[in-house]
Amino acid sequence: MPVFVFGTGRCGSTHIQRLITLSTPTWIWGEHDGFLEPMIAGVDRYRRSVPLNRVVFPESAELSNEKLVEALSSHRRTAWLNRLDAKTVPDGIRGVINDWFGTNLPEGWNDWGFKEIRYGFENDAPKGLLKLYPDAKGVFVFREPEKTISSMIKQWSPKVLEEGSEQELDAECKGYMDRWFKVMFYFTSILKRPELANRIVFVSDDKFSLPSRQILASLGLTPSREIPELLDHTHVGRKAVPDILKKTLTRLLSSEKGRCRNMYKRAKLISDRHFGLAVEEG
Repeated sequence: MPVFVFGTGRCGSTHIQRLITLSTPTWIWGEHDGFLEPMIAGVDRYRRSVPLNRVVFPESAELSNEKLVEALSSHRRTAWLNRLDAKTVPDGIRGVINDWFGTNLPEGWNDWGFKEIRYGFENDAPKGLLKLYPDAKGVFVFREPEKTISSMIKQWSPKVLEEGSEQELDAECKGYMDRWFKVMFYFTSILKRPELANRIVFVSDDKFSLPSRQILASLGLTPSREIPELLDHTHVGRKAVPDILKKTLTRLLSSEKGRCRNMYKRAKLISDRHFGLAVEEG
């Protein structure tokens, strides 16, 4: 049963990756630059294709070798002559992903998964993965917007922070704010799909202070080895936040009238429910 870890980036997804791998029989691989996205999108296109569903899939099971040859005499049938059926491509792509990520696991681990922060940002890969693997679990990790975007700037765009103009820093912050919001919107929206409503567990930044056993239980995972109660933070980066960055983020977040902050509150309520914590609506 695969476990897929998603996140906004600079959110603690690597921390969750390590916790799961060190505590359970599930080995969570690191990121792979999102290269599976076109393949996953292709499966959905294949499933929804009108001509394939109308012309190819219904006849594929009846095409013996003799009928294939006979079909060549009909120009109408030749144009869409295939032995593809509705399961051919989904099964093939699933097999390829299994080969790449589900084999050659270290001894002591018999399940697999991966983390990838690029899925869910301007693509529908998380939905596709969970549809491709009906028994898989999804985990979405996120952090408060100001801390996340500050960390993105410090870790991903240090030159803009050190050498760029105020206008360049402004544009970079806006870009990361937009990225953060789009990913958050995608994952909060995906829960509205009935088939995915209970498939993704939200992990907000405050949950990292909970006991590791409680985090794993909320993810629906069973420990198989000694649980590390405390893990050092991963990819911490620079702790100090320059004043110019603080002021820029404060101004930008205030100017958008609470869009990001309200989104965070909404997602955190979902996380609280997923962790079985008391939720105060207000």
